[in-house]
Amino acid sequence: MAMRTVGETVEEGTRGMSKTEAIRAALKKDPGVMPKALAEKLTAMGFEVKPQHVSTIKNVLKREAEGKLPAPRGRRGRRPAAERLASPATASPAVASPAPPEDISFESLRKAKELSAELGGIEKAKEALDALVQLTG
Repeated sequence: MAMRTVGETVEEGTRGMSKTEAIRAALKKDPGVMPKALAEKLTAMGFEVKPQHVSTIKNVLKREAEGKLPAPRGRRGRRPAAERLASPATASPAVASPAPPEDISFESLRKAKELSAELGGIEKAKEALDALVQLTG
């Protein structure tokens, strides 16, 4: 008997059914069936199915039931502009930061950290200090 392709089936009620749909329907009737046995059964019905395909569909159904869907494939795409601009990791400073002088105490650094936290981040603290320099200088 020649193998049938998707859409050509022997049994009534399976016309136009894809391989995946046939596997899902068979697994719904008997979820404990082994992939090799199900592949043989579907092959006898006219579907060209391998045990590996059955195993893959069975695993996907199991993950869907557990709520553990696979991660989307492909590229993530470009981040929105607001997110790119707000991210300090990707922001390139206009001027390279010099190394901290040796005479800055730990207490001064702690106060600077508190100031940056109070102002909403290091960039905001830099802006405030630049404004202070313009006012005093």
